[in-house]
Amino acid sequence: MDTTQPPPPPERCPACGWYLPGTGPPAFAVCPRCALPLAGELVAEVRGIDTALAGLDAERGRLLVRRAQLLAAARPVPVPMPVA
Repeated sequence: MDTTQPPPPPERCPACGWYLPGTGPPAFAVCPRCALPLAGELVAEVRGIDTALAGLDAERGRLLVRRAQLLAAARPVPVPMPVA
């Protein structure tokens, strides 16, 4: 059994979504595409908000699936009409 972990997904700029080279702390002080600073309290808060929004999106998707299941279960089963 392979116990190695897959590599983490590439880091992306929180503003423009550009893939940032390297792993760990940003290799650049600013995004090479949009020039957003990649370190500091403001950017850390933006990243935290992005993480929270991704969690909300996942929960919304789960709730939409469950809603569809409940609506399907609540609908009456059609009864075939007798053939004359």
